Amino acid sequence: RGRSWEHEIIEFPVVGLNLQTLQVEHEFHSYVRPSINTTLTPFCTKLTGITQDTVDAAPSLDEVLLSFDKWLLEKGLVNTPKKRAFAFGADGHFDLQFFLDGECKRKGIPKPEYFDKWVNVKQLFADHYKTRRCKIAK
Repeated sequence: RGRSWEHEIIEFPVVGLNLQTLQVEHEFHSYVRPSINTTLTPFCTKLTGITQDTVDAAPSLDEVLLSFDKWLLEKGLVNTPKKRAFAFGADGHFDLQFFLDGECKRKGIPKPEYFDKWVNVKQLFADHYKTRRCKIAK
């Protein structure tokens, strides 16, 4: 039985971690207003703690991505062919490879190329500790 809804991003949190000092240097956060399934399900609210009022007042995904790009420039975090100022670390590949990419394609939103590469934190952890991949909390 297939799912009858499209997943939409409703929160866009980013933490800039200095890998030399292990200190948080930058933070960006925005909720995102869904445009296809505009009403959150009780399951979604319970899972995320995000309320309907919060997403109703939030900007759309295209607006959030523009704000994020501006924020990166303000922080001097730009990637060029000669200099890599940052890399994304993600809890697996789903958020950037499937959710962000898929939603941008479905909605015709241009996605900056810097979202096409990331570090899979779960895989790095498993490789380093010679264990199976597990949820981040574990």
